[in-house]
Amino acid sequence: MSGKKALIKFDELPLRGSDLKNIPRDQAAFLAVLFCATNEVNLLLRLYSLYARHPASGSPEALSGQMTQLFLARTLSSKLYEVIELLNGKTSWYRTNDQVIKIFQEKYSESLREHSDSDGFAIARTLRNDCTSHYSLAAARKNIESLDDSLDCTTYLHENEGNSFSLLGENVVFNERFRVGRLPGEQDANEEKLGVWLDWTIATTAWLKKISADFAVTVLPDDVQFRLRENQLHWPDPSYVGDLSRTFAPVFLRSINQ
Repeated sequence: MSGKKALIKFDELPLRGSDLKNIPRDQAAFLAVLFCATNEVNLLLRLYSLYARHPASGSPEALSGQMTQLFLARTLSSKLYEVIELLNGKTSWYRTNDQVIKIFQEKYSESLREHSDSDGFAIARTLRNDCTSHYSLAAARKNIESLDDSLDCTTYLHENEGNSFSLLGENVVFNERFRVGRLPGEQDANEEKLGVWLDWTIATTAWLKKISADFAVTVLPDDVQFRLRENQLHWPDPSYVGDLSRTFAPVFLRSINQ
């Protein structure tokens, strides 16, 4: 660590376990799951932004970087799919008899339908089931049948396993779906389906943050709002802080002995 420090500011809302224990258990659990999902979404967005600025080309580093972006994007959409399922409350492990949660779900039922009755949601669900949270041999089998004979399926091997990657896996299991349009919704071109999916992901991310904040206000004690501390200064080592206009995540990692 260097002797210099960087400056970063947060608005902070102090909470303790006692605050959660003083509200009904289902409400506290529901709030915790929403905030866990928000944490994961924020982390994925941060990582995505670090890779998204790398220039596109046919070089190995560009191909690996693009794979990383698409992995993060489909992982993000899978997390958002789970939030939709939580709000729908149809599956047994999402159900609750808590009336405050039921009223909250009803409050957002219309916007929930907008996010769940769309082609973007259907694509997110299919990707989640077939190649993000699960691996479908049946789906991969269909993709094999439609492959272009000239498709690049090169596998790159490196002594540092984290640097290795395979275009065979990415192009067959993920990219082929968009190339041939084998995804739910209208039979649009692959570029349009990709846009529909990404647009849904962006819109649902904003929606998640809105409903999470609203539920927190609904169930937490009234005095919590008076605890908010604005513009709290922190001084991390500069290695922890980067400028998006200049900071890029490395695509490949050197071994310590290199």
